[in-house]
Amino acid sequence: MTESMATEYLNSKNMTDAVSAVREMKAPKHFLPEMLSKIILCSLERTDEDREQASTLIHTLRTESFITGENFMQALLNGLDQCPKIEVDIPLVKSYLAQFAARAVIAELVSVAELAHPLENGNHFPLFLLCLQQASKLKDREWLTDLFQPEQEIDQNKDRMLEILDGKGLSFLFPLLKLEKELLKQIMQTLPLGPSIRDEQLSSPSKEHLDQERQLLLAFKPVMQKFLNDHTELQVSALYALQVHFNANAFPKGVLLRYFVNFYDMEIIEEESFLAWKEDVSQEFPGKGKALFQVNQWLTWLETAEDEESEEEAD
Repeated sequence: MTESMATEYLNSKNMTDAVSAVREMKAPKHFLPEMLSKIILCSLERTDEDREQASTLIHTLRTESFITGENFMQALLNGLDQCPKIEVDIPLVKSYLAQFAARAVIAELVSVAELAHPLENGNHFPLFLLCLQQASKLKDREWLTDLFQPEQEIDQNKDRMLEILDGKGLSFLFPLLKLEKELLKQIMQTLPLGPSIRDEQLSSPSKEHLDQERQLLLAFKPVMQKFLNDHTELQVSALYALQVHFNANAFPKGVLLRYFVNFYDMEIIEEESFLAWKEDVSQEFPGKGKALFQVNQWLTWLETAEDEESEEEAD
């Protein structure tokens, strides 16, 4: 009955008749995922327009309270389980299923989290990335960036992850990951090879190197401001990231101070965030004592300047 209804609907595009046919079926709840699977499978060998129409039917059935988001996820996973068999005749089956998933996210039938959960740890790879790729095409990057907020930082295999995301056109979802790689690449290109020479140039930089360093920071200023603006906690985290990085590199003389001053002058980090970092007694991140030794005098000046500014505003 479902196959007959889906075929008739895809040929006629008559939504009213399709919804009436589903109503007349009076399908038990445990059958709903299979019914949705049949609708999806019936459209796979047809055109992109037909697959979009099938998605529209599914979303309409949700609006009419015939199905739930959970029913859809079960249907999607059922389709994925059949992929090895279907791929023989339809090589792009995973991309087509990704279209259904992406449209379901856009229509708010399911959330990104609900979609991601059964696909964790690479299950059905690369379906989740294909879903994001399709959502980016169907909607736009800004919408997807706002919607997709990773809950965990990627600490391992960063280069490989960025390579995979780049291959799918999704590196915009992790701009800070790309920023880190690009910034380090550019800094390394401006410095001679060899750790001892590099440390010496960082500690006693030429005017040319200082200009290059500042230009790199200015180039990435917009994305850093976008992520850090008005978020004191994130700004403090950024300062700790600098602390940890330079601690791992034995704190070349004056470099941390230079970065603190640049971040302040470029309005990337605000006064209260610097002072919050100074007063924080957390021992979670290594090198705090050495970092304070390098920047304490400047922080004292900053604190004094802020106090004077507050007094002037009060007067």
